[in-house]
Amino acid sequence: MNHTLTAPVAAEQTTARATTVRPGLLGGLGAARKREGAAMSNDPQQPAKAFFAAIESAWNAADGERYGAEFADVTDFVNIRGEHHHGDGSYIGAAHQGIFDSIYRGSSVRYELDDARLVAPGVVVANATSTLDAPSGPLAGVHSSKMTVVLVEEGGSWKATAFHNTLVVN
Repeated sequence: MNHTLTAPVAAEQTTARATTVRPGLLGGLGAARKREGAAMSNDPQQPAKAFFAAIESAWNAADGERYGAEFADVTDFVNIRGEHHHGDGSYIGAAHQGIFDSIYRGSSVRYELDDARLVAPGVVVANATSTLDAPSGPLAGVHSSKMTVVLVEEGGSWKATAFHNTLVVN
């Protein structure tokens, strides 16, 4: 299932190389959305660890808005069931609020960064392992998944622009 939100895309964005951070990609992100201490550095682990800590905290608080705040204005998100979603952080947050209030009510998650690498200035690819403990719903019990995330930096703020989550079947 592909969900698309209307988002303006400049012509130069559609023809640029995938590894290029394009001006305006995160358009309009102000200082209020910058994470202290996560500004651009040569250490790709820093923004990756900050990202996973932020989404873990938001998940465990069942706070979809905080969860969505970690995603770029243009995000491709493939969930654990293989469904592709395309939208902004508010869309990602609202979708997560829906699962926090239903199938994953009372669940907790833990993320562990496996690795992170700088692939271009302002672009980090990170891989992590998550452990989900869900008291009920279709994934009741304890489950693991692997994810790949592409983080982009603009003006000192790092956001996920791509997120792909895969259930690990034991």
